Amino acid sequence: MKRITSGYRLSLVAGGDSLFLRDAREDGERVSRAVATADGSDRWTSSVSGDHVVPLLEAGLLAFYDSPDLIGVDAHTGETDWVTPETHPEIVGNTAPPELEPIAVSNDSLLVIESDGTDRSDSLRAVDPTTGSEQWVFDPEEAVDFRIHSAAVAGETVFLPVVDELILIDLASGAVLERHDCDDRVQSVTLAGGICLVATAEGIVAFEAA
Repeated sequence: MKRITSGYRLSLVAGGDSLFLRDAREDGERVSRAVATADGSDRWTSSVSGDHVVPLLEAGLLAFYDSPDLIGVDAHTGETDWVTPETHPEIVGNTAPPELEPIAVSNDSLLVIESDGTDRSDSLRAVDPTTGSEQWVFDPEEAVDFRIHSAAVAGETVFLPVVDELILIDLASGAVLERHDCDDRVQSVTLAGGICLVATAEGIVAFEAA
């Protein structure tokens, strides 16, 4: 039996033959680490750490997000591949930089909510998981103070609940494909067995996802 005892906060993500400790301690500093699942031996240590991480293991990546940065770390080496945004917008008054929170992932895109905590609505951004570069932005301008809480991806389509609609977006371009009225305020979306299930304030609405 191998016991890991180095003052870690055991926030774990498993993938392949490695176990990732996203918020550990080393000499009093916060770090992330990777250890072999077979014997617990160390693989790498990175100065990037955080309470929130999305494993993108098909792309060989861990995406850490702690406001306002989204950071891509190589899952094999622990090297930082990219940081988004590279520069932060100028802060005016008490306005904080926008927060970036991953919400859904496919092989080719990482979907991220951008929110600045003001009365401006959230936007949905698609980010290239290999480079961190922006692919497209969807901004529901007609909605005032709207918060995005959920999105789902099936094939080349993004399913996004906005106010009282389900909006279908092309994953490659960000173009709106369809809009469906749900007759009530939408809360979240999930996919199951080729069906898109939208939770509203009054119940669940089902659409064919394929």
